[in-house]
This record gives sequence, structure tokens and C-alpha cells, in this order.
Amino acid sequence: PGARGGARPATVHASLRVPVPPMVAHPLALQRALRPLKRRVPSPVGRVLDEEATAHRIARLGARPWDWLPVLRPAEERWLRLSLVYDAGPTMPVWRPLVRELHTALVQSGIFRTVELHHASPDGTVPPQAAAAPATGRTVTLLVSDCMGPQWRQGAAGDRWYRTLRRWAERMPLAVIQPLPERLWRTTALPTTPGTLAAPHPAAPSGALTFTPYAAQPPPPGALPVPVLEAAPNWWAHWASLVADGSGVQLPGAVGWLGSGPTPTRSPDEPPTEDITRPSPEDVTRLSPEDLVLRFRSTASAEAFRLAGHLAVGEPRLPVMRLVQAAVEARPRPQHLAEVILSGMLTVRSTADPESYAFRDGVREVLLRTLPRTARGRTRELLARAGELIDDRAGVAPGELRAVAGVRGRGAG
Repeated sequence: PGARGGARPATVHASLRVPVPPMVAHPLALQRALRPLKRRVPSPVGRVLDEEATAHRIARLGARPWDWLPVLRPAEERWLRLSLVYDAGPTMPVWRPLVRELHTALVQSGIFRTVELHHASPDGTVPPQAAAAPATGRTVTLLVSDCMGPQWRQGAAGDRWYRTLRRWAERMPLAVIQPLPERLWRTTALPTTPGTLAAPHPAAPSGALTFTPYAAQPPPPGALPVPVLEAAPNWWAHWASLVADGSGVQLPGAVGWLGSGPTPTRSPDEPPTEDITRPSPEDVTRLSPEDLVLRFRSTASAEAFRLAGHLAVGEPRLPVMRLVQAAVEARPRPQHLAEVILSGMLTVRSTADPESYAFRDGVREVLLRTLPRTARGRTRELLARAGELIDDRAGVAPGELRAVAGVRGRGAG
């Protein structure tokens, strides 16, 4: 506080960083879960000095130094190579920080010989170095995808994408890291079946896994099982044990079935669905604002529905939405934000800016009525405090926003 009777303190605007919570809250726990894969094997190339064997040879030969040749053994290297592939579809911008954080955690773990990062385009293509599946048995592929993009649907992109997935599953361990919560997996293009998995040998291809569902239901004919994981330590620990152990031990998990192509969302002879909780994309546009919000309320978590009301106060740009979520939730989770984005209540403003959304006509007004007036006021105050330049300056650094705050001081220095 200023001195009594002194000059009135001036208000100075200072630029500061407003961090948003990471999507991987405990990267060390994920790294520990992968420890079963941390082993070293003889390298096919390269030799190193075996000091102990060389000392034994010298002791046996005695005083004949001309026979003191060193003993060489194969050099050791890390067992597996990792190919981290992320879906670059239109529904994945919200998960870009998750991809960055997972890539950093996997590189820093020191478990894999190399960690390569590739993207899968919405047209079903991947880079040539990722598409070529080596037959050495020492490469694993992790695919980060919400299984909602166009390459997961019927069409030329889907056929191309499924051919790549089946080639990977037939030649190496393949798993899908699903960022959505497990209860929403049934609504994606790759629904899962829970059960137990067993591998015939270490680093067995996903297509060679033995899967026993908890509920007696036959798999689709000709389909290959692919493990689907959450980005959580317990899921990763079971998958790592499955890859490292080839003794046939049954481990819990969930699989999605890879057929020869995408599963049709609706057969030609099937009438349009009347269930508003799971309409097809073309049905969403025909729903009224009240029905859209009602549909979302019937399937969403309580946190996601409450968050949707707060997001209706401001502009639904992705960095701004993450800031609002960090302010209104005690333990913000990206899954809750993804529920709102994938609810059908939002549309992408333009393909050039996939992180900018807009509420469908009338939806904002309906959502605002679900929020108490005091809560709306606090959210408006938060957005006003962040400054008018938040949209222009959002995302200056990965995972951060640049905001403007007022600082009280005795002078403008």
C-alpha cells in the first residue's frame, strides 16, 4: 500500500504467461508403466570388448603375450523401436497438446531405441517411412486417435487407412491410444470389446493375439484384434506386459476389431435412427437447439455439461476454452472438453483455423439458461481480465496463453 496521503498508485499493464494444465498429469507414471519393455539385446552389428573373457584368456595363456588377443562380443542396444502416429483429422486439434506431451514423455523415458513421430492424414495416407512395416519383430506402433475422422468411415480414405492398419497389425504390435474416456468408445468408429489378451511370444503382432471377451460374443469374420488404451498408467502397464511377455498370460484389456474396411454406420435398408442420443452427422443439423442440448445432457458427464454452459459465455476458440476450463474446474480433464467439442453443438468456423469453433444457431442461448447467473458473471469477469487480445495472442507458446493483467504500483516504471 502507498504512503498515507501520497500520490494515487498508477495502474501498469504487464504481459504475463497464463499456463493451462497439462494433458498428461503424471508423465513419470506412464514411463514407469513401460518398464517391462526396457531391455537390451545383442545388436546385429558392432562389437565391444568383453573384459572378463579377455582376462580369463590371458590367465589361461600365461606368459605368451603374442596370444593375448581381446575377446569381442556383440554390442547391446535397446530392444524396441517406437513409431508414434497421430491422427491429423478435423476432430483432433484439441488433442495436439496430448500428442506433444506423450512424445516428450516417450523420448525421455529412455526405453526405446528410437521414437519416430508421424501423422496420419484424413485421406488415409501416412508418410512412406511410417507406412513401411518392418518384419524384424522389434518395432511397435502407437496410434493416437479419437477414431472420429473421415478415414475411419466408409469411402476411399477409409479403405486406404484400413489397409495400412491391417498391414501394421499383421507385422508388429499395434495399439490405439484413445484420448476419449472409455464410456464414449462405443460411439466412435472403432467400438471396443473388453476381455483378456494373451501373446504367443514377445513382441507378437497384434493380429496374433488371443482375445477372450468377458461376454460370449463371436468376433467379426476375418477381423484382427487391436488393443485400445487410455493414456493412463494402468492401461499402459498391461499393454507393456503383453508385448514383453510371451508366456500366454491373460491380461485385461479392450480391443477394437479391424475388418477389411470401415464398418458401415447404417445399412442401406435401415431406416433413419430416431434415437436422439446417437444420431448420424446428417441428423444433427435437423435437430432443434433444445434437442441438441438434451441429447448432449443425456450422454455427457456432469463436468462436461457444466463446462459447456461456461464456454457459451465467450468465444469457443480452443485456447480460450482450455483457459476457461482451467478456471472453473478444480481438476480439469481434457476428456470433458472433448465431450463438448464432439457433441454436435459446435461447428468449425473454417478449415484454415481448425481451433476456432462456433455454436449452432440457438444452442448458446439454451446453454446459458442452464448456468446460474452468478456463475455467468464470474466467467465473464475471467474473460474480461484475460484481455481483448487473447484470441490474437493465444498459443504463442505450446500449452500457454498470453494475457494482460493490471498491476498496481507507485509509478509507471
